[in-house]
Amino acid sequence: MAKAAEQAPRDEDICAAHAGGAAVADLMKKHKLSKSRINQIVAAGGQLLKRSSSGLQLAEERLTSYRELYAEIRIFTAAIPATQPAAKVGAYRLIFDVLGRQTSLEQKLGYLPGDLADLGHMREFAGTIFRILEEHDAPPRITEALVAELENDRWQA
Repeated sequence: MAKAAEQAPRDEDICAAHAGGAAVADLMKKHKLSKSRINQIVAAGGQLLKRSSSGLQLAEERLTSYRELYAEIRIFTAAIPATQPAAKVGAYRLIFDVLGRQTSLEQKLGYLPGDLADLGHMREFAGTIFRILEEHDAPPRITEALVAELENDRWQA
């Protein structure tokens, strides 16, 4: 059993890796832990990532890696000739996999809502708020303050 001083960095690593798309089975092998222990650590992981700058930094680095990988795969895919459809399909699958992992990580980091359908509802709600402000002749400084606050707020996952 690991000492408390060793557990925190390990748990941060597990949470960041899981948030980045690592499989539980892979985490079990790497850290020599049971499935239930990995799941416990991951369940508590949201709090760990919020408290831990190193865990959050690791997740941010992984997000940057996904973005860079996506750009590289697009170039690679464009270079595959149409005469090799199997390779082209494989490359497109890889693009979708990277985009899926990137979206999942962005949701866990709070950049996107947990349910992407909420984006439409949020946009509609914001439009309603601005319509009401206009109807009641709200001073421009109130609208500007509201816009600034909404732009600075992260989505809740």
